[in-house]
Amino acid sequence: MVQPSKTYSRDLKRQSGISSNLKGAKTEAIFEAVCCDLGWFSAKPTINSLKFDYVLSFDQGISWETVQVKSGGHRDKGSHVDAEIVYVRHDRGRYNTGDYDWLFTSLRCGCFLIPFDEVGGVNLTFRPGCKWDLWLVAPPVFS
Repeated sequence: MVQPSKTYSRDLKRQSGISSNLKGAKTEAIFEAVCCDLGWFSAKPTINSLKFDYVLSFDQGISWETVQVKSGGHRDKGSHVDAEIVYVRHDRGRYNTGDYDWLFTSLRCGCFLIPFDEVGGVNLTFRPGCKWDLWLVAPPVFS
């Protein structure tokens, strides 16, 4: 009999039963769909060691900016969702100025594209009517 690996078992226990890799891939697919819908150009570099996930052009490819895509989760408070949280870190610690230009996330409350200067490398908490609503670029895609 084959035993599942510890990593596989841990992934099965994660929020929503979805592994972090699958959750990240889902968020990246949403980012590409939002870009297409808004007429923006995006491309995913094939180099894995970069501190950003995509390059993005708002002006038909004349200039390019970098985007870090992050999936989020939610914090339950009794019978309702109190807040949605995006952990803005990578395996080497905090992001620094110049690592990326924009942060994209897709949550139950919508899709957001936030400049690094606003994020500052800290974790983000989303609540209805919060300051991040200024950076809403699309309604929720699916939950």
